[in-house]
Order: sequence, then structure tokens, then C-alpha cells
Amino acid sequence: IPEPNAPSMVEVMNHVMVSTVPDWETFMRWEAALLAGAFRADPKIEALAAQLIKADDTPGQKVSKLHDYVMNEIRYEQDYENTIAGVKPHAAPVVLERRYGDCKDKAVLFITLARLVGLDAHFAVLKTRPRGPVYTRVPYQQFDHAIVYVPAQPGITTGRFYDPTADALDLDVLREDDAGTLALVFDPVAETHAWIPIPFQSPDAHHATFDLNFVMHEDGSADGTLVVRGRGTMGSRLRQGARNQAKFEKWIEGLVGVVAPGATINSIRAVEVTDLTKEAVLEATFKAPDVAQPQGKEMSLQLPWTRLYRVSPSYKLPNRRYDLLRGAPETVDMNVSYVLPKRSKMLRLPKTEVVETSCTRFERTVSKRRNQVEVKSQIIRKCERISPENYAAQRQAAKRVDELNAETINFRR
Repeated sequence: IPEPNAPSMVEVMNHVMVSTVPDWETFMRWEAALLAGAFRADPKIEALAAQLIKADDTPGQKVSKLHDYVMNEIRYEQDYENTIAGVKPHAAPVVLERRYGDCKDKAVLFITLARLVGLDAHFAVLKTRPRGPVYTRVPYQQFDHAIVYVPAQPGITTGRFYDPTADALDLDVLREDDAGTLALVFDPVAETHAWIPIPFQSPDAHHATFDLNFVMHEDGSADGTLVVRGRGTMGSRLRQGARNQAKFEKWIEGLVGVVAPGATINSIRAVEVTDLTKEAVLEATFKAPDVAQPQGKEMSLQLPWTRLYRVSPSYKLPNRRYDLLRGAPETVDMNVSYVLPKRSKMLRLPKTEVVETSCTRFERTVSKRRNQVEVKSQIIRKCERISPENYAAQRQAAKRVDELNAETINFRR
């Protein structure tokens, strides 16, 4: 019986897998044959490598520049994936000439450019995480994605995977569905292969920040500013959205409408949406009615986050038979400040509080200075999945987080 956000069917159902491939060495000879001739260079690729890299660039800077170029200048496009083109990449000169390619095409171009600038880079195949684990005891073609592995070498202390198919993703962040998998990595020079796990990055790699500021008026309305910052998945979403101004504005209008119902937009500005070494930033200003609700002689301000980011719906089942998948680790900051009308008297403030389990940490700090109140909240999701044994504690914590995010600030004018 299915459960929401459960593991893939192959992880939980009894099944048999049969392969006529005797071992992974045989499989890798086939893979090497598919890659034969793919990494060749030509004058155009050599000129491009010389154009992209400066003589004083460090190895780390070289990798970042190549990653930036292949990710952004070579369009991702699949090409007859149900034939041999599904497993055999085009040669690097063809990819550069067409300026598009699928995952393995982009990986081939990345590796070819890396060779020309003195870097060692390997071809890696994997099964993306939502499709379930790779069965290493059954050798056969069970992979759906190809990326690049740059091993440790002079100037690069730690090996790292790069996925040039990502769209507008920060250069130091790996695509979310690659992390937590096992890659079969092929060294095209030595013609050797190895199984290398792809670790999850820290929760800060996928980081969204919402800064909401209200300047309150006597009638309960407010002038507001919303600043959204993003790294990883949120950064990619902001950068992609900013490509179409009309859609971008509609999305921001909807977001403001969630945190400040009935708001009228004054301005929308994409502050930073091009540099992949910096977090993406957008800003919107607006005027919102009824931010403060009258309760007799008092005014009540409800924290806006329960309308934007609720945790408990993921835990709606009372118990589970299977793991609950929550995605790659992430961090979300939700900060709100209110400048109250002069001569306001504070009656009730939420308390500073921490809610923590083995997989989640929520921390809220509350401060007041003169007529300004600041509530800073941060939730860190540390685990990709919650086991049935840990589910009850996690569910209780999620309920408490949503309760805290729905609390009110009360003051008298």
C-alpha cells in the first residue's frame, strides 16, 4: 500500500533482477567502447580552452570556469534517448558545434576541455536518487544520468562531482537528485573504473532566506519589503524565473500575496540573478492592508510563516511502514521585523525557543528594541529520510514548529 513520499518501489518490494552481463569489468569494456573517440579535441575546442582559462588561474578556478561554461553555454537537450544515442555520447567537437547535448554529451565536452587545461577529469554514471539504489551485485545498464568527477590532484585537495546539466545552479552546489547516490566512475586515460559514493552536501548548500519587514501604521496597514535570497535549489529557481519578466513578476506577486494577503505591489527588482558564485537575490516592496488585526483595544500580528512554509503536512500519517523521503538537506531562514507605530505598548511577544530532533533543528530568536520587534527563525533539515522508528518524534517536532510559526505579537496603540 503506497505511502506519501515513500522510497521507490524497488527498495521496498520483493523482486528478482537477472542480467546476462557476467561482471562489471565486462560492462565497463562496453562503456569504454561507447566512449571511444568521444574525448577528441579539435582547433575550435583548443581555442575555447585557451579563451576560458588564464595563465594564472588555479586548478580550482579552472574547474569552476569550465563548469560555468558547459552548464550555461551548452543547452541541455536529449537526442533520441530510446536508441543507441541513449548510451553513446557525441564526440566533444560535435557537442561544441551544435551547442547542445544531453548529460553524457555535456560531460564529454567538460572532460575534453579539462584535459586541454591540464586537469584530470573522469566520466561518471549514476542512477538519480528518486529512482532507487544501484544494485552492484547485478551488473547491467541501470544508470539514467552521466556527470563529471574531478579527483584530488595538485591544487585540488578533495575530489568532487560536477553536474553540467544543472540549470542556473550555484557552481559549488551539486544537483539535488545526484547527492546520496553511488557513481560508477571511469577514468578514460587509465581505462580503470571505481565505485565512488556521492555524499550529501551540508544543509547550507540548499539555502533559502526570506526577510520580511513591515512598517506599521495606526490603522493596521503597513508598508512592506520582502527580500528573498537563495542558494542551491532556491537560487536556481530564482535565476530561472528572472529570465521571463512577466512570469517572474506574477510569481513574486503571488509570494507577497501569501505572506501579506491583499498586498499591492509597488516594485519588484532582481538584485542578483546572473553570478553563479553569489546567492540569488530579489526584492519586492508593497503596501498591505490589515497586517495587524484589532482585538478590542489591542492589535494582533500573526507571524506570516505558517502561510508560506508549513512542516507538518509531510507528517500527516499517524505512523509509517516505510521511510519518509524529505529530499537533500536544506536550510530555510524566515525573518520578520515590525516597526510599530510610535507610543505603542507591547503586550505579548513570542518566546525564543529551540526544537531539535536527530534530523531537524528549528531555532527562533525574538528581540525588541524601542518600537521594533524582530523574530528570526531557522529550520535545518539534516536527513534525506526519516525512518519509521524516528517518525513519531519527528512528527511531534513538526507540529510544534508550525505552532510556533503561527504565534502572534500583541500590542496596544
